[in-house]
Amino acid sequence: MINAKHFYLIFGGIALLVILLFANAWRHSAAISIKPTNIPLIADELTDIPTTITDPVYGNPGAPFTLVAVVDLNNQTSRQALKEVMDFVQSDPTQSRLFLKDHPLTSLFGADPNTVHLFALCAHNQKKYWPFIEQLTNMNGKITMESLNLAATAAKLNINSLNTCVSSPATITTLSTNLAWSDSLEKSNSFVLYANNRRINLDKDVKLTELLQTITAK
Repeated sequence: MINAKHFYLIFGGIALLVILLFANAWRHSAAISIKPTNIPLIADELTDIPTTITDPVYGNPGAPFTLVAVVDLNNQTSRQALKEVMDFVQSDPTQSRLFLKDHPLTSLFGADPNTVHLFALCAHNQKKYWPFIEQLTNMNGKITMESLNLAATAAKLNINSLNTCVSSPATITTLSTNLAWSDSLEKSNSFVLYANNRRINLDKDVKLTELLQTITAK
């Protein structure tokens, strides 16, 4: 039978062991340094972005400062960001040029996300690519067939030729080829921007126009 003295000795030993274990765990946890990941505003590495001489260029084709916007034209926020970039290029068109890469993301509501990008390709066939894109960037809300037709009309596209082009297997194949590169990007971002082949980290709280002005001033 354990008497009171032995009981208190055992209890005290257990309590001391628990205290020592807790102190050791606290010491190790205090030594752990949690540092935030420092993601640069502009990536150091260069990205190989495929472009061809037939790609529509906004601004001066020979400009020294090249922007590439990878955009889901279905997304209103992405269209607003694209408009801001286009306004920047337009403010200094001799020094900047802009290429646009298709990046349609899967729709949750069953609509084909490729449709608006097919319309843009067909607008390019009629040499009205950027006027059509400008109409899209001025639109609010969801892109529908009605809004696409309104944008096409405002951009002075031939509607009959446009409809034939959009349903053409050749146009669908061209879009699939264009998506081969952008499909390698993460699906969570509907707008990605590169400046002279270096990706800009748009997750940071930055004012896009001011950032672009700073970069071109260097």
